[in-house]
Amino acid sequence: MAANADSSAASHPVVFKTSTKYVLPPSKYLIPATWGRFQLSQLVNKALSLPTPTPFDFLINGELLHGTIKEWCEERGIQEEDTLELEYFESLMPPKHLGSFESDNWAGSIDCRLPGYADFSK
Repeated sequence: MAANADSSAASHPVVFKTSTKYVLPPSKYLIPATWGRFQLSQLVNKALSLPTPTPFDFLINGELLHGTIKEWCEERGIQEEDTLELEYFESLMPPKHLGSFESDNWAGSIDCRLPGYADFSK
């Protein structure tokens, strides 16, 4: 009864796959079900001994993991015994504001065509 009373101690078997340069050895990992993107990203960074931490995002069955593994499994009726395949890739950081140009005039459009290149807008 004690094992079922504390669902936060539940674990889930996962395998990691990637098409990036950050490849983990093929193995099955037993991950706490309460882990989300941040903890999984820390695991990949520590397992690969990366000198600079790299943030990762994770896909399960083609869906981006937004919450915890437990929440994802509960929403889809996945059992604790089922092995999940987590695909990971580098997170895209939001763009940084580099500057702006003040103008008294309103810009209605911008022409970005380069001379000598095909015009596909026709």
